[in-house]
Amino acid sequence: MYFALQFQKSTENLQNAEDTRKEILYEVRELLKKQDIKVSVDEESGILRLPEESLRFPSGKYEIRVEDKRVISELASALNHVLPCYASGERPNYCRRSPHSLEAMFVEGHTDNVPIGKANYSNWDLSVDRSVTTYKAMIDVQPALETLRNRDNQYLLSVSGYGENRPIVNNDTEERRRMNRRIDLRFVMATPR
Repeated sequence: MYFALQFQKSTENLQNAEDTRKEILYEVRELLKKQDIKVSVDEESGILRLPEESLRFPSGKYEIRVEDKRVISELASALNHVLPCYASGERPNYCRRSPHSLEAMFVEGHTDNVPIGKANYSNWDLSVDRSVTTYKAMIDVQPALETLRNRDNQYLLSVSGYGENRPIVNNDTEERRRMNRRIDLRFVMATPR
């Protein structure tokens, strides 16, 4: 009976952490919505998705366009407001108390399936460049993001690239390929010890 109760308690803690992650996702989304920036939330995966209409990466490119710098600025500001509430260290006064914290937040780059056409440069390379460029642009606007740590004193923000390997739709039309050229922010909660 003791083990069953402990298992139930652990399961409840994990579910509560998932609920906290949803709160984080929707809080960031609402801050961006107030700035007329469209994002979507994938609750199950813990992803805040910036579709190409919000942050445009032309096929084969990773540079952030001048007209998208406002999006990066607003995104960095929203993250700088929310993430310190779930990082280790002193939390701002406006944060609600939460027993849950973030393990990591990944800036994930994605591409369509159109080959790059450059020797020794693939869609996987392009997706990594997109995530690194986005990360650096956010840090330029909000340097404090780079200092956030998790409970193990590891950096909270990181980057990853998936190339064409995680499409959200088939790449069979230009419109669908455009949907796959994106940046996702993946929020990973720290598991209870």
